[in-house]
Amino acid sequence: MKEVFARNDQHYTKLAFLNWRTDGEDISNFLVLADGFLSSSILLLKKCLKKNKDKKADKIIFPILHNANHGIELYLKAITWKLNELLRNGRRIEGGHDIKQIYAVVKARIIEFGIDDKGKDFKEVTKELDFYITELYKKLKDDKGKKNLDFSRYPISNGYMKHFYAGVWENIEVDMINLLEIYQRIYDSLEDLTAYYYHEEFNL
Repeated sequence: MKEVFARNDQHYTKLAFLNWRTDGEDISNFLVLADGFLSSSILLLKKCLKKNKDKKADKIIFPILHNANHGIELYLKAITWKLNELLRNGRRIEGGHDIKQIYAVVKARIIEFGIDDKGKDFKEVTKELDFYITELYKKLKDDKGKKNLDFSRYPISNGYMKHFYAGVWENIEVDMINLLEIYQRIYDSLEDLTAYYYHEEFNL
């Protein structure tokens, strides 16, 4: 059996290079993975919207949601890390996997940095992200006092509690056209934010 992590001699387009976009800069590497995860959700949504007579979306929606949420997490952590560098506060990544918490940390660091009065610009630029996070957290069940974002990775929590969609008769539906539009806007806004704060260090 041929190894997977190996060269394909047919053509370079048949290869994926793990190291071509990554380098020695940690924050940049976070952004490479963030782009990959969120972009994959957008690509999968487009594929499902193009043809879904086989109802593949009913199972592919889970990696779509997981990849998007993980991509958002990585973008927010990268922005936090960059802002902490600019603030010279000795911190790097803050927060676990709670994107609502990390989003709040990013806003706090932007206000602390002092170029966005009370985070008004940040709130406007990320209004779709804020809307998405708010709706998502309304759906999540409390698991030992916290919202569990593992709903798209496992059907149950660590405490064997079913997630909000499992074992219910009422349909839990996702508007994929709307989701694609929101994800695209979130992607664009996070790309703009990361680019802005990367260039900001040259203006200090």
